[in-house]
Amino acid sequence: MLVLLTFGTLAACSTTGTKPAAIPDRIRKSLDQSGFGNVSVGQDRDNGVITLRGFVTSAGARVHAEAIAKSISTDDLVSNQIVVLSPATAVTLMMSE
Repeated sequence: MLVLLTFGTLAACSTTGTKPAAIPDRIRKSLDQSGFGNVSVGQDRDNGVITLRGFVTSAGARVHAEAIAKSISTDDLVSNQIVVLSPATAVTLMMSE
């Protein structure tokens, strides 16, 4: 009986409203809505890390993108690898893609 109660409790605790695989998609959508089209989102589910990569044109934008990711992925570490470029460099980079 104790085994069944323990199993039932563990099964109930393992269900969550958001599947981990959906987290990067939710972050991507929010970043897109905020104008961060040059930022990519990666996920290492084994280590609980969300990685942001890409470029923006201000330090404030870099912090804002990280805040968006952290607000959605509250249980994971957010590794912000976004580079801040001058606007001229960003335009040149976008033109070369």
